[in-house]
Amino acid sequence: MKDVKIAWSGITGRTGMEALARVKDVSNVKIVAGLMRNANYTTSKLLADIIYDGGACGMTCRQGWFELGVADYLERDFLGWTYKTLRLDLEYGKALFTTLGMDVIVDFSHPSVFDTVLDLAVRTHVPLISGTSGLGVKQMNRLQEAAKEIPIFRGGNFRFKVKKFLDDAVALAKDSDSNLTLYENFYEGKSLPSETAEVLRRKIQEATGKVIDVSSRADLSKEDLECQWQFGNVACKTEGFGELAENVLQIARIMVTKKPKGSFYELDDIWEEVNL
Repeated sequence: MKDVKIAWSGITGRTGMEALARVKDVSNVKIVAGLMRNANYTTSKLLADIIYDGGACGMTCRQGWFELGVADYLERDFLGWTYKTLRLDLEYGKALFTTLGMDVIVDFSHPSVFDTVLDLAVRTHVPLISGTSGLGVKQMNRLQEAAKEIPIFRGGNFRFKVKKFLDDAVALAKDSDSNLTLYENFYEGKSLPSETAEVLRRKIQEATGKVIDVSSRADLSKEDLECQWQFGNVACKTEGFGELAENVLQIARIMVTKKPKGSFYELDDIWEEVNL
């Protein structure tokens, strides 16, 4: 299998930086372009250092970093590689991504740049993995419409560990006559309730007709970026963004083979193809 070429929107975010650090450990994927809202000498140098130290794409791989929020064109040379920062014009972006042979776009960024990223995915006809939280109703409607034209992954959950928890929780709900509540706790600043809670509500209602209660809070330390779920005797805990980034890279490798299906792909749709 040839390497899947990824453009990562939100490359300087927590998930993006973890993806750069871990991409070398995931077979047949490369991050060859990054999009960011704000770029400067510091962020460009940081990206150069990470790729140099981590060997994310190998020393012969040339990267392109594209900023979504500035009009000035910058070109700097770090460690022998050229990094370009520019306002990403859609027509230019389409031509550039076609030239690079881009296979998939991953978007873990910010609602303010979502529309530009979605337009770029549609114009280049490549799959989009949409992980940006806080999207408005109009933006979600646009994403739904775009799913008729390109394959889009937007499952409410990207972590394989959480997928297993959801399956176990649904099985428990099927076998239980009691009213069960999902308890979730997160690091400070997390949006509540989580998309994972909404996914579990939907899955259990579809499978059993039951409507579960959700109790959410966010009083864990930011230091470990910990997330906890408890549903009856079924529990799950995640920490940090490294495992999430690695799972998203594996999803990208699978999504490049998919066709538009008119609705979002989620882990249930590709689970048999996940190499656990």
